[in-house]
Amino acid sequence: MAESIDSMLFWCGGRVFACRCEADRVEFAIEATQVPIGRMFRYVTVPYALHFNRSRGSTGPVFKRLRTFRIRDAFRTEFVLWLHRPLDGAGWTGDAAYQGPARLPWIDARALRKRQQQALLRSVIWFVARHFAFPTEQMAQRSRARRVCRARALVTLAAVRCGVSLKSIGELLARDDGTLQGTVLTLRARDPRGLLTAAEAILAEVRARRDADSTAVGTAEKEGKEDPEKNETESDADGAERTEPLDPGRTKGGR
Repeated sequence: MAESIDSMLFWCGGRVFACRCEADRVEFAIEATQVPIGRMFRYVTVPYALHFNRSRGSTGPVFKRLRTFRIRDAFRTEFVLWLHRPLDGAGWTGDAAYQGPARLPWIDARALRKRQQQALLRSVIWFVARHFAFPTEQMAQRSRARRVCRARALVTLAAVRCGVSLKSIGELLARDDGTLQGTVLTLRARDPRGLLTAAEAILAEVRARRDADSTAVGTAEKEGKEDPEKNETESDADGAERTEPLDPGRTKGGR
């Protein structure tokens, strides 16, 4: 399927942000440019159906229909997280694209990975500021007070352990990379175990909150899909939207 998706992106443009294969459906988060979604998915569904039938000695359609949903940009990250939620049984998701830069090159994880890192960094800053009982804005000020310096070091260590770059941390805290790294190393020399323990505690709180938010998003998305006529449209293989039942004799793109 990866080669078919790569061919689709080559001929039609657009971007794929997420993919989920489970049970009897295939789901994508995809951004189309000029080519209709239905026509784009012909580059995926037709080769896959031919391969599927040849390998099993069968004939006939493999995919029943293509259903499309419009997702606003503000909810794109949440939708990707929902598609990449843990599997209930056998299946596969494209979550690996967000865990390494070259694991699934046909999934464009750059923009969303940056948004995820920024959201994660802001969560770390919020938890650290709450721990030290001062406003989050104080960490970006010119203060050299010991508590503020320790808070910055804690944010830096916790965020770096989550994969956030020093450059991103520096932009939010108004500090250069070298200053942040030097502060962490200075405090590490004074109290290595205390700093590491505090960072792990902050990370545990951030992960617990992120897991709770992901569960809430997943529940909301499931409830929103109970009424297909409200949120869905069906397309044929040529990309034309249809409201009547689709012809079962033609191969369609799977949702």
